[in-house]
Amino acid sequence: MALHDLPHDREPEPGALVLAPGGARVLRAMHSDVRAGWTVAELAKLAGMSRSAFSARFSQTLGCAPMEYLLRWRITLAQDALNRGGKSLDRVAEEVGYESASAFSTAFRRRLGCSPGAFARRKRDATGRQITAS
Repeated sequence: MALHDLPHDREPEPGALVLAPGGARVLRAMHSDVRAGWTVAELAKLAGMSRSAFSARFSQTLGCAPMEYLLRWRITLAQDALNRGGKSLDRVAEEVGYESASAFSTAFRRRLGCSPGAFARRKRDATGRQITAS
């Protein structure tokens, strides 16, 4: 199951992704508290594994490292928020776990090749909805 296959409005179902006995717990934690400053060490502890074993198992199962997964999840949530509109860039950045709009914009641009503002403007132009992206 890929990241884009995961529903955005609910936690992954237990057993959907089997990393280890604590794997579902890790995914639930990441999804329910995307703002947290997660580290591989914290996630590994939650899974009851060493950092290296956890990272290897996570990457093998999901096809990316734990922090890459978290980045993808945050950007996916940000895209959804920008698509819905009505929130400032500062607010979206805070909601998806970035300490500043600048850090969020840099990560967003690196990932998608455009700024959050440009992304929001394209969506607004395509749908006619009002989006506050600055």
